[in-house]
Amino acid sequence: SSSRDLTAVSGDVAYTGVGFQPTCIIAFVAHAYEATSYLERASWGFADSAKSGLCIYSWDAGTKAVNLSLILIGANDSTNQSAVVASYDADGFTLTWTKLGSPTRTASLYFLCLK
Repeated sequence: SSSRDLTAVSGDVAYTGVGFQPTCIIAFVAHAYEATSYLERASWGFADSAKSGLCIYSWDAGTKAVNLSLILIGANDSTNQSAVVASYDADGFTLTWTKLGSPTRTASLYFLCLK
């Protein structure tokens, strides 16, 4: 598990401590968009051995869609962060994050790594 400050700039982030080199990742991500409510944003995604990803995300209870990233989390289509797998490393993996607009809050990240 980890977290992502959604105000952070785009770039690569290494995640270590997995104990092996993964060949597949399943990601579960969520964050509260509004500080005064329980309005959650969520993303469920996977990336295969070729680092190709796909996620299902939800901006609110009525909006669900599909994106070609491992992760897509934020407020809406113009204010979010997405991540794709840059590499599978000896003790984890590296994600390339892309920031769009000015998302806020911190997302909780949970990864299931498979070999």
